Amino acid sequence: MPAQITLAAEDYNRLVRMSQHGENLKMAVDLQVQFHDTDLMAYNTIGEIPGSDLKKEIVMLGAHMDSGTAAQGDR
Repeated sequence: MPAQITLAAEDYNRLVRMSQHGENLKMAVDLQVQFHDTDLMAYNTIGEIPGSDLKKEIVMLGAHMDSGTAAQGDR
């Protein structure tokens, strides 16, 4: 599978508009990825960032810690 990247909708739409206005677009991407096949299980990552004013509050945050769906990246 070839490497893939994902752009934010705003960035993609700007490139489309520039192309529609006759701009000659060129993009360079430096992907430095590896595929590790020794452990293919997915894991949850949990961290704590202690605060001061809201230290009794809990904030939940979701993010992709890998690039498995978009490219052959680290897992």
